[in-house]
Amino acid sequence: MIVVISLFLIGGASIAIIKEVEHLRIERQNCQKAESIKESKKEVKEQAKARQKIALWVVQHYEGVEPIKTIEVGKIRTHGILGSGGSSVSIIINSKKKNMIDQINDILQNTTITPTTAAVKLLVSFFLGAIIGVERQFRRREAGMRTFTLICMGSAAAMLISIWIPQCYPNFLNGDPGRIAAQVLTGIGFLGAGAIMQSHGSIHGLTTAACIWVVAVIGLAVGAGMYVPALIGTGLTLVILVSLERLEKRMFLNGVNKILTIICTTATPDLKAVRKILESKNIYIVSVSFESIYEQNKSIITYKVNVKAQSSYMNLFSEIRTLGYVSQIRLMA
Repeated sequence: MIVVISLFLIGGASIAIIKEVEHLRIERQNCQKAESIKESKKEVKEQAKARQKIALWVVQHYEGVEPIKTIEVGKIRTHGILGSGGSSVSIIINSKKKNMIDQINDILQNTTITPTTAAVKLLVSFFLGAIIGVERQFRRREAGMRTFTLICMGSAAAMLISIWIPQCYPNFLNGDPGRIAAQVLTGIGFLGAGAIMQSHGSIHGLTTAACIWVVAVIGLAVGAGMYVPALIGTGLTLVILVSLERLEKRMFLNGVNKILTIICTTATPDLKAVRKILESKNIYIVSVSFESIYEQNKSIITYKVNVKAQSSYMNLFSEIRTLGYVSQIRLMA
């Protein structure tokens, strides 16, 4: 019986001690909360006083054209370990709520390379490159929409990297911000050379090669934030590719160079008669070479001529054959 009473007394005392400890813990938490609230209120008051002083200083030293209507002073922030990096504050004068168009304009005009500005510039270069690429694709050229889009985007990305490196590595003294962009124009020459084909004295692909170079420059302009020159360059490029070709056709300047080979069964053909036939068909003779094989009583006349794209070659061949000593005629691109 004594043991039971002792256990009962010990249990009651333990419960009382536990309750007292819990009560003290709750009181301590409440005191800490009250102190933190007091400190935060004090910090808010100090921040407010500091921002008021900053706003007053701005009003006293403001030299803008428009009068001050509103001043917004942001929270003073401390940088570095234990404030060793100093403090900063943002000040906005006569702020207005920006709509979506203003926000887009701010992104486009921002010269700092951020993920948002980089994405916008790459999208712009994508569309400008695709516009010119579609025109080349319609003409069944080897370099089409995909090629021109990749070139324009790659050039823009190279320009972004050129601008980004000095922004992120200001102590990189030996770095040249324009070096990467400059190498784009050097490297693009290899793509342009690949687009040019030469066959029997006739050259194809010069316009496509020039377009590749222009698209690379447009991409560099977009990467540097020069949107207006890039848009103007894209528009003028389309005018050159579409409108000037029609003008060439109207002025009969759309000839193509071809190689005309005439094999004769005589070693002394009448070259003046052949030239007269070509001139009557409005065929411009660029150059001529003549070979006589006296042992076989045979000769080969080779002309490099400029022929209109819609010329009738069969009529030309028929008139040349009327000379009587022509055994074979070849017209090659």
